[in-house]
Amino acid sequence: ITILVIPCYALIKRVNGKIDWKQRKAVAGILIILPISMAAGIHGQTYWTEDAAVVLDQNLKQGEEFLFVHDSPLGMHYLYTFHTYIEDVEEREVTGHWRNPGSGWEIELISGHTSEKRGNLSSVEWVVLAPGVKWSEQPDGWILASNGQADFMNGGGEWEVWATRPISLL
Repeated sequence: ITILVIPCYALIKRVNGKIDWKQRKAVAGILIILPISMAAGIHGQTYWTEDAAVVLDQNLKQGEEFLFVHDSPLGMHYLYTFHTYIEDVEEREVTGHWRNPGSGWEIELISGHTSEKRGNLSSVEWVVLAPGVKWSEQPDGWILASNGQADFMNGGGEWEVWATRPISLL
């Protein structure tokens, strides 16, 4: 945000040069944005998915698949962060699937129902649930392998990793 302040100011000034930057609204906007920007800069960019990916990294076997359930706006972005933290993801042939919480993922996962437009979930042995996403009813054969808290800057809440077998604790 801080990097964009100067170009945004120049653009606004060029498009609408009549803005009085001495008005309270302009100053209030700056006073609100700057502390948030500074807090984000000090905090750094972290994702709760890093912690979940470490669990997968330590436990995924060759050719295994996982399902990541997260809202649409950032779902694919967060899925990509798993790629970064699972070592040798290509050599291990790990496949990550993403579904929106309202997409019917549970039915698809449990019943093996497939769709031409989406990947087949019949081989999924790991499920990562974003904060706020829960099973409607915990299916037989799935165990809670790990969980943790997403920090405030990432929306908070508890994430969960589910598996079809117990995990190894390293």
